[in-house]
Amino acid sequence: MALVTEKEIEGFWRDGVVVVRGVLSDDTLASMAKPVARALGSEAMNNMTEMGAMVVPPSGGTVLNDPTASKKGAPRGQFHGGTDHWWDDADFEAFATRSPLPQLAAELMKSRELWFYEDSVLVKEPHTEEPTSIHQDMAYFQLEGDKVCTTWCPLDPISKETGATVYVKGSHRWERNFRPNWFVSQLSMPNTDGEEVPHYDRDDAEHLLCFDMEPGDVAVHHAMTLHGAHANVSDQWRRAISVRYCGDDTVYRFKRGTPLKPHHSEVTEGDPVDHPRCPQVWPR
Repeated sequence: MALVTEKEIEGFWRDGVVVVRGVLSDDTLASMAKPVARALGSEAMNNMTEMGAMVVPPSGGTVLNDPTASKKGAPRGQFHGGTDHWWDDADFEAFATRSPLPQLAAELMKSRELWFYEDSVLVKEPHTEEPTSIHQDMAYFQLEGDKVCTTWCPLDPISKETGATVYVKGSHRWERNFRPNWFVSQLSMPNTDGEEVPHYDRDDAEHLLCFDMEPGDVAVHHAMTLHGAHANVSDQWRRAISVRYCGDDTVYRFKRGTPLKPHHSEVTEGDPVDHPRCPQVWPR
């Protein structure tokens, strides 16, 4: 049984993002609450708030800040992010490989086969002042191909106030490569190639899409789609799991200054994405 409609497929390829409602069950989401809590205490997570303060100003950049997120008497929220939790946690592996997500991604990208590239946990505590800077996922991936996507799965209700993601409509069709940045600043990472990411006001409804979401909904965006997120000005946690998938046209393409994964030393540029650290997940 198909998980998406033709209209949703058309929307994904037209806008570079689509939200598919009610994909994940309550039981699936409940089963990931403890793994996300474990991840928050693991070495796989980075405190993006602290990293931004340490790295960005000394490099001449400015950390993004929404002062409306601060609340008198409340602790300052922290922005946490990490990748590849599935390497050490079977719950994350099951979520990425045995949930409905692989079928969803394969159908949207019209890919006969699908490989799992990485997972990511993204958490904004209540009153996290940092918006997520506009960026392009492909800039961080040692990949090339038109069938690469990110699935974004919230564990909490999502609105602008809690830190909803914003997407630049149609930017995946620009055929432009942008430099990776530090996620809490528009400052580009050093020794990287590509264009500087253009500035957008996160309330720019003419150029940006922003979705309210409920747990169980999944946003899927193309790896070339520019996107960022609001600060969390609310009293609520914003917990989300992202899973990235590669379709049947994807190959390894190494990019200067972009972080490498351990298994990248075992593959050659131009190789298909097929490795134990990048397993095939569709068809099952």
